Amino acid sequence: MNIYDKIKERSAYDIPVEENTAGEDIQAPSVETPEENEMLTFHPVESNETVAEDDMTLKIKEELHTITHYAMYTGKKISDEVGQLIHSEYTSDLVKAYNMVCDALLPATPQTIMYISRYYESKKKFYIFSPIPLVRNFMIVAILAVLSLMVTGLSSEVNAVELSKGILENDGKILMLNLLFLSSASVTGASFFLLSKLIREVKDATLSPEDSTYYWIMLLMGMLSGIILSEGVSVNQVVLDDSIEVNRLLFAILGGFSSEIVYRILQSIMEKVQSLIAAI
Repeated sequence: MNIYDKIKERSAYDIPVEENTAGEDIQAPSVETPEENEMLTFHPVESNETVAEDDMTLKIKEELHTITHYAMYTGKKISDEVGQLIHSEYTSDLVKAYNMVCDALLPATPQTIMYISRYYESKKKFYIFSPIPLVRNFMIVAILAVLSLMVTGLSSEVNAVELSKGILENDGKILMLNLLFLSSASVTGASFFLLSKLIREVKDATLSPEDSTYYWIMLLMGMLSGIILSEGVSVNQVVLDDSIEVNRLLFAILGGFSSEIVYRILQSIMEKVQSLIAAI
């Protein structure tokens, strides 16, 4: 028999038996087969769907806790069924309770409630104006606008006579001071309108992070509309009562406060002009 046949007949798990000095056979140690090793080291692995479902359940519980706490704090009425479903471990029950609480809190949404609660529940207890950055920034803008209006109004070059001349009849330093005065008045009117709107949204918990872009754009539109209304509209005081003082300062404040109305007026004028051009 050649060496190849000897290796072929020999098993890979065969262990030679040795004899001790007493003549007793020493048993070979038991060898685990690969199948037994695999069975011994098997550990169940959760599927990706199970992990994703657990994450979703945890997120629902977190948001549900926040909005439920807000509903209890504000005195909103919630169904008794929510109290039973909120302690359930089933995702379907949590979703049902989540939808019921959201319906009770309209027009507020979980996003707006969590946004406002994040600032009011922060560890910092002292705030200059408001814990919400957007409200705080607009209060600072309103204060600066009033201060700018007061400082420019102290100049002797800013008066009713110079304001009545407008952009076309003024120039140089006088024109710059008068435009700065009107711009400050426009921002003051716009800040007054936007702050009143912010107060309602904070109280109703309808303020979201995306609203910051809208408010800053409305502030710029208020300044532009105040300038447009104060410089573009001229009212003859003779047709009014003598006790009513009509000046550009009033138009600037009204334009800043009602920027949406000024935009609609300009848009309607443009539509009429387009219709006239199309008819030609």
